[in-house]
Amino acid sequence: RVMPEGRGAGTLSTVGTPTVKMGSGSGASRERWRTPEFYSALLGKMRCLASLAEWEQLSALCGAEWEGSEPHMRREMALISAQGAWHMGAWEDMRKYVYEVEGGDTG
Repeated sequence: RVMPEGRGAGTLSTVGTPTVKMGSGSGASRERWRTPEFYSALLGKMRCLASLAEWEQLSALCGAEWEGSEPHMRREMALISAQGAWHMGAWEDMRKYVYEVEGGDTG
């Protein structure tokens, strides 16, 4: 179960595990966070933001993590982020997410 620590703080705490920082650091330092646990927390936060209709935060989070994510994770992210893009009328983002879900590699 993933629980937010403060609205928009960019930090998640999972019950019984250490805190996972998202969107902090740059380049190689961020790569060390790209573990299965990181992706589980990231997708959990994205699902929470979608459930709360926090479309701008969802879009920002996806945008921040998209480039450094592996293709199979981009597909999972796209499935969630497409909902936000639709609600915001962000058609270019929507096109990118649909392309990814259909098997493309948008980079």
